[in-house]
Amino acid sequence: MSGKHPWILLAALLALGAAATASCGDDGGGGNDGDADVIATPDGDATTTSSPDSRLDVSPTGRPYLLGARAEGYDITRSAFPRPASASATPLVDELVEIGVAPLDLYGIPWSSFSGPDNLPTDLPGPWLTGLDAAVAAAKGSGRPVVLALSPLATSFDTLAAEAGETGGNLTLNPSWKPYCYDPGTDGNPTKWRDAYAGYVVWAIRRYQPAFVILGERLNLYEAACGAAPYASLKGFVSEANTRVGAITDVAQPATIVSVDVEDLYGFPKKAGRCVAVTPQACFDTRKGLLDGLDADVVGLESYPAPYVDTLGTIPSDWLSRVVAAAGKPTAVVGTSLPATSMSHREGVCLPILTSSEAIQASWLDQVLATAENARMPLVIWRSLVDLYDAGVVSSCPCAGDTGLCQHLDQLGGAADVVRFRLAGGLVDVDGTERQAAAVWRQAKATP
Repeated sequence: MSGKHPWILLAALLALGAAATASCGDDGGGGNDGDADVIATPDGDATTTSSPDSRLDVSPTGRPYLLGARAEGYDITRSAFPRPASASATPLVDELVEIGVAPLDLYGIPWSSFSGPDNLPTDLPGPWLTGLDAAVAAAKGSGRPVVLALSPLATSFDTLAAEAGETGGNLTLNPSWKPYCYDPGTDGNPTKWRDAYAGYVVWAIRRYQPAFVILGERLNLYEAACGAAPYASLKGFVSEANTRVGAITDVAQPATIVSVDVEDLYGFPKKAGRCVAVTPQACFDTRKGLLDGLDADVVGLESYPAPYVDTLGTIPSDWLSRVVAAAGKPTAVVGTSLPATSMSHREGVCLPILTSSEAIQASWLDQVLATAENARMPLVIWRSLVDLYDAGVVSSCPCAGDTGLCQHLDQLGGAADVVRFRLAGGLVDVDGTERQAAAVWRQAKATP
């Protein structure tokens, strides 16, 4: 992870109302034999079929999508690495989730452990493995299907994922094991880490047997940071992993996803030399080629518009559907959120940076669900259904009500605003109070 970005850590914010009973399996797999594929249904059951296309038909007789969230939290101390989820829990979250996303992307990758001739794992760090097992258990809850969120990229999207290791029984992450904007294509052995990543993906599938696996998250952000050539190399990581997933025969093959950042496709954040003087829609026409050659069953959309759209109540109705039309293959919403409260930041005086409300948040969720229905998407993932911290504190200016949180946000400087949007982007307040959007979510969940 980059020092420019805060630690985002696993916490008990999903699926912990009942003890997790789903087994994490062992290194060698288990599950269904042959080429059978999993169909995850909204009630959490699973059946098998021999047709690869049916992996996306999660609810063939009703609404197409499953509703889910990521099993993640946020640690303002920045003094600990991703850690196992607590067994304490809110049943409310468990009730609202039909599929859980295990954020394994937060734990780094023990790259060298998968770099042998067959990319089979060796000497996996114990704390890393414990963390992954806990993340998957939290996402599965009492038996839900699960999405594994994997990525070859660091959470800063500007180099490869941190090298995971162990020191004194603790997980360590080395974010600098490869340089900023590393381009495998210029390496003396350009396929070594590509193949190691593919081996990691196959190992994770055999161990956890997910219904879906995200092979690369918000991949186009690497192009935004590093340019076209490194981005092409990272697409090769996804392609190789996708090919190897398709060759799995000892457990059921999950549907594969590669996700893109929607706002980046529209040219946000604005920067010199890129779409500065054109509309977002015109910018999209110049950047939609980034969707070409994404090798997976599904193109996942991640959209966090709060920092970039001036009037949230008028987000264009085709904000997502424009990307769906350009993707050229099935799509899903695998990450979105939007705060339900207005926010300001302080530059001597408090200046507004976000105008929002419960109604605006509910309207955005309506748009997301309508797009998912029209595109027959298999998944809709709201990043965190419950606020990660008290929205009243997060939105206050000057910050007040939680000294530790306020000091942390002050230390982040200009990076604090985006963090604040994520901390208070839930459909439910930290005290369990549901916002208007939660009723929209419940109605969607109740619709057969």
